[in-house]
Amino acid sequence: GQHDFFVGKPIFVSESPGAAGSRTRGYVAWDIQNKRFAFLKDAWRRKGGGSSATEGKVLLQLRAAGVANIPTYVCDAELQD
Repeated sequence: GQHDFFVGKPIFVSESPGAAGSRTRGYVAWDIQNKRFAFLKDAWRRKGGGSSATEGKVLLQLRAAGVANIPTYVCDAELQD
């Protein structure tokens, strides 16, 4: 499915040094479907690095296990090059 957000400039940018580093950007976003503000995280994953579980799947597993202080999950997606 598709989930749409309006976003502006990132409020957080993290860049790891080197060509193999990851980059994360954070945005305050308007969730069009749910009509509320959300935090949208855009992160590059390293190829061949560690776990294959997406952050969204991990958040869902932690919530299901009853772990406290886990962010509210709205959606996630992984784009392939």
